[in-house]
Amino acid sequence: MSPAKKALQKHLNFFLYHNLAVSKTIKQLESELNVQLFDRVGRTIKLNRAGKLFYSYVNDSLNLLDRGISSVSGGIKTSEQPISILFEVGSTLIPQIVNRIQKNLPNVRLNIAQHVQMDTDLQQYDFIVTTRKIPKYFTAPIISEEIFVGWKSDYPNNTINPSTLINTQFVGLGSHNQLRKTIDTYFEQHQLTIKFKYETDDPATVRGLIDEGVGMTFIPAVTWQTVLSLVLTTGPSLNVQTGIGVVYNLVKYTAPAFIFGILFTTIRTNETSDLRNYGSYMSKQFSALFVPTFWWTLIYLICLPNVQQITKFHNITSFLWQFINGNAAPHLWYNTMMLQFIILMPFFWWLSRWTVKSTKRLYVVLAITIIGYFCWLLFYDHFVFYGSQMQNWYLLDRIFISFIIYGILGALAWKKHAQLENLLRKFWWLIAIVLVLSFVWTNAELSGFGHPVSLANAIYYKPSMTIYALAVIGLVAALAFMNIRQRSTILNPMHFLATYAYRAYLSNVFWLQLIWHVFGHSLGNVHPVWAIISCYIITWILSFVSAYLFHVGWFSIKNKIHG
Repeated sequence: MSPAKKALQKHLNFFLYHNLAVSKTIKQLESELNVQLFDRVGRTIKLNRAGKLFYSYVNDSLNLLDRGISSVSGGIKTSEQPISILFEVGSTLIPQIVNRIQKNLPNVRLNIAQHVQMDTDLQQYDFIVTTRKIPKYFTAPIISEEIFVGWKSDYPNNTINPSTLINTQFVGLGSHNQLRKTIDTYFEQHQLTIKFKYETDDPATVRGLIDEGVGMTFIPAVTWQTVLSLVLTTGPSLNVQTGIGVVYNLVKYTAPAFIFGILFTTIRTNETSDLRNYGSYMSKQFSALFVPTFWWTLIYLICLPNVQQITKFHNITSFLWQFINGNAAPHLWYNTMMLQFIILMPFFWWLSRWTVKSTKRLYVVLAITIIGYFCWLLFYDHFVFYGSQMQNWYLLDRIFISFIIYGILGALAWKKHAQLENLLRKFWWLIAIVLVLSFVWTNAELSGFGHPVSLANAIYYKPSMTIYALAVIGLVAALAFMNIRQRSTILNPMHFLATYAYRAYLSNVFWLQLIWHVFGHSLGNVHPVWAIISCYIITWILSFVSAYLFHVGWFSIKNKIHG
């Protein structure tokens, strides 16, 4: 036999051997499953329906095995530390978590797994993001969110209630998914059975089915933010989301500026005040600030309990805690902080007088304030903002220390207003450059978290936002000084608006909720940008009008009572 024939015979024997081995393996697998996976047509075979279904589940395991082989065979660099993370839920959190790890642990090599159904082999993962409790694992909460029922805007139903859910067609994730298990457990406890007509392993597929109006689904409020936007009919594009983030950063200076303005004005109108004047001062502030805060907080907790933050009250103790900690509404954290500055005003009276007695004292106080505040920002970034104490220390964002730099600078600004005015007239252009650069900086930080855009990542307590807020305050002060010098006619309406600004701020979430339910939601489905603009303008008009009318009405009632 020629060498060529021998080689051909050897190849045919090899092929025949392996072909028989594969056939034997297939028969053993079908026998074990007690189901036929392949259709035989002559000498060829192809996957049937059962085989394709089985393969869709086995494929994930094969991919995981390939990854494991590649990781071991490729070797591990001694300069890199491997970390494996399994995401059973919360896939949208991956970009933020990876960004944070890359920033703080640059030598870590990440191995990320998603939707793996290997509950018996969890030891291979260093961290697991899940909604369930795993025995012998240390657990730490990273996020708490509500789950909504959502559907496309043109779906026949406009409202739902628990009794109608059992007869509703649902689209959802497979029964093995942790989110699905959470939902199933909830309804089992309430003795309700939900009918899932369409199931999938991919949240994106759920989004597509809902977009086509196939049915309804359950939506986590945070980790499915893009889906939430879609099915709740706001549905902004990535560009619109980015634009919203930019606008949000643009107006974020307002809270620091308000604290600066309060201290500036209070020192100006109470320049010689001390502890002996504290009683009369607090009496005026009680009616102007504390009384409106009390009533609006009560309105939010009783009439709009769904706008509460972090958690909701469930008894009298939790009601009182929500009342004072600023969680009664999204914006009341600021009121909690601002009232602390009002209570601590004697300290600022004393500090402003003591500081300006010498130039050396002024420089020392400024240096301690600036250096100390930026140390506070580093502390907050390390421990609170996606840090180890994010859940436990979140109330630090409303402690007066977090805005202390604006309070001290506001107090000193009046004491040195003549010198400050000259500096601003000379260097306003430099402040403008700093403003632009810091604004670009803070938006670059927000974009680093990726999409969907989460405004929770645009915090006050970072150097970029602090510098931006101070730059805006400087330019606003320069403009104010110029108007005062020119005795501009704009000063009177500005003083009028400033008188009612705080009370308008208290009511703005109330009016926004009303406007959103009346027309904002439907407009957002078609024109999200116009919805934002119109809701914002109408909200502030109603807020100032109501603040003025309540003020006039209250004084009219008081005069009738005392008259």
